[in-house]
Amino acid sequence: MSDKEQKKLDMYDAVLSLLSDNKEIISNIPALVSAISRFRKVIDEIRREERAISSEAFEITIQTSKLKDELIFSLVPVASALFNYARENGDLKLKEKCRITQSNFVRMLDRDLLEKAEVLRILAKENIHKLKKYNVSAQRLSELQEKMALYRASLGSKVASFVSTSTMTPLQELFNDADRILSKYMDNYIESLNGNYAEFYDEYLWTRDTENQDAVKVMMEMEEENESEE
Repeated sequence: MSDKEQKKLDMYDAVLSLLSDNKEIISNIPALVSAISRFRKVIDEIRREERAISSEAFEITIQTSKLKDELIFSLVPVASALFNYARENGDLKLKEKCRITQSNFVRMLDRDLLEKAEVLRILAKENIHKLKKYNVSAQRLSELQEKMALYRASLGSKVASFVSTSTMTPLQELFNDADRILSKYMDNYIESLNGNYAEFYDEYLWTRDTENQDAVKVMMEMEEENESEE
């Protein structure tokens, strides 16, 4: 959920809280009570959809982390073999290219890690016969390349789970439904109460503004604290 959507959901919750505290006023308009009921159901659907999205994103993140660990586990012996070979044979240029530790790999950004892994894989392939004594074989390099591909693919899934597309998502559709009920029905019905309940109407308009949600949260927390003290 984006920050904008979270702020809007906070506003929905604040509106429902205000209306719940003023049941005696809204109960005079059955159509408004019905609209609020529909609105509440959509909010519940938004929360269910958000939980599902968060769970999926969490699983993807865990899987990506696991694949990164497996890639590094395969990469470290190759880097060490290249470094030791370069050191023993006085190849300073190669030695500098391979002077890297496991902690360095862990701290790398995704793209940097993949680029470094590819550089080391190619270097190892070019020197494959010289690395035999360091237990680096063509099979090991093939396994390394496979783990690089799996990690790269998992990053694509991770990005796709967070980046919105041109197609409207179910979550966005639910927000649109909530906005439609709020603006087309609830706003109009509550506006009709302005004459007899001006103070309530003003409070509704203030709560309805997403820019006021930080202040609304503070007020709601203060009210909860006062109730608990009583």
